[in-house]
Amino acid sequence: MKAPNPVPIPVPISVPIPVPIPLNGGFGSLDGFPMTQLIPGSGRKIDSPPLNVVLVEPQIPPNTGNIARLCAAGGCHLILAGALGFRLDDATLKRAGLDYWEHVSWEHRPDFASFFNTLPPGSFHLFSARATKPYTAMPVTHGDYLIFGKETAGLPKSLLERYPGNCYTIPMFGEGVRSLNLSSAAAIGVYDALRRMNPHRFAPPDDPGGKGPKGSRSHKA
Repeated sequence: MKAPNPVPIPVPISVPIPVPIPLNGGFGSLDGFPMTQLIPGSGRKIDSPPLNVVLVEPQIPPNTGNIARLCAAGGCHLILAGALGFRLDDATLKRAGLDYWEHVSWEHRPDFASFFNTLPPGSFHLFSARATKPYTAMPVTHGDYLIFGKETAGLPKSLLERYPGNCYTIPMFGEGVRSLNLSSAAAIGVYDALRRMNPHRFAPPDDPGGKGPKGSRSHKA
């Protein structure tokens, strides 16, 4: 007599669940995700970075990983603020940052409102597709904070309305596109700010009026 096929036993699968984002009027107290099995290099902070890149409630791990790599390349400090839409041990987050996480200066500030309230009024710049001033008009200085909202909704409307003079946009000239990818927007904003603060580092090597990009390396495909 043929034995009956064994009944498969269901195995529980751990799936990252996005954290609910409790906002009061679009700008309130936030609870962060527990930081377990952290990315290598977590907690490392460089002194006096040229820029601080702030991601408010980022949702997509590869975007955050790409921006972490951007910050490592530009010598900037990365701040993940508020509730995160992924686990900090997410494989795609690590993969997007490749093996650069040990070189990334970063931290997680679970309460965005409390963190934001510590910033001097002229030190932060809010990037939004709803703003009207181009990012090229942004008066950037060493140590400033470039703040980007989450992929699904951007920065809270109440924050943009409270600080209209600090809001900037990246112009888009094609039709049918509402916004740029978060990591693309961050790269544009960060490198333009770095160029304006230290133009000599971006001068061509054969430029007689500049020192050339000493100590820098170009992108490799």
